[in-house]
Amino acid sequence: MLKVDNNYVRLGQVSVWLGAPTLSNRRSGEPFVGLLREAQSALKSGEWVTVDMAISDFAACSGTPDLTQVQALRLRAYDNGTDPLTVRFGGFTLVDPPQRQTAAWSS
Repeated sequence: MLKVDNNYVRLGQVSVWLGAPTLSNRRSGEPFVGLLREAQSALKSGEWVTVDMAISDFAACSGTPDLTQVQALRLRAYDNGTDPLTVRFGGFTLVDPPQRQTAAWSS
């Protein structure tokens, strides 16, 4: 969960890193890739927002990370260069995407 105290329009980028304690072996992803400008109009300053990310969203890799051994998390938020930004972090849960079901049809 994230909350921006100022104004979401000031939010330039958010990234999440997962990995070893020093994050030298890590995977990273961006929850708002391609959607940040669109999302900004719906997000309200001072309100918590749930951010959904699947394991497959952590495509960028540094070193040899093992997502079964995650021991550290880093949230990085950048302003867009206009004014300072205050971002609050309220928690993170990483889950597997739902399994695809195959429907059986009979006539």
